[in-house]
Amino acid sequence: MEKTKKPVAKKSVVWAAVWAVSYIISVYVLKHNPTLPKPAAIVILTLPIVLFGVFIYLYIKGISAMDEVKLRIQFEAVVMGFSLGLLLLMVLFLLDLANLLDYEYFGYPHLLLFFIAFYYIGYRLAYRKYMA
Repeated sequence: MEKTKKPVAKKSVVWAAVWAVSYIISVYVLKHNPTLPKPAAIVILTLPIVLFGVFIYLYIKGISAMDEVKLRIQFEAVVMGFSLGLLLLMVLFLLDLANLLDYEYFGYPHLLLFFIAFYYIGYRLAYRKYMA
């Protein structure tokens, strides 16, 4: 009798949600508690890093089980997301060198959201290209 396994894709979605919640909580706690002892701060900042590692492991494991078309879609989404992310970093670096970047309105926390958005833009474009 074969064991029924939970699909890897569903596991990675659950772990992505767990990571996102832990990241939001960590950012909130670290931002609003500047007098937090360093050992506690290290524990709080380590948790989302470990959870993100678990998510990435399961995500890559899920990609290796995909068929060729889905694999191509993922590949194009990652390439587009990475390329747009590098473009954003270059623009921000140049704006910072010209003293035109205001960290009050744009900083490191925003980069994560842009990288995720760039991946999903690439995913939607590749999906439409291959599934049309």
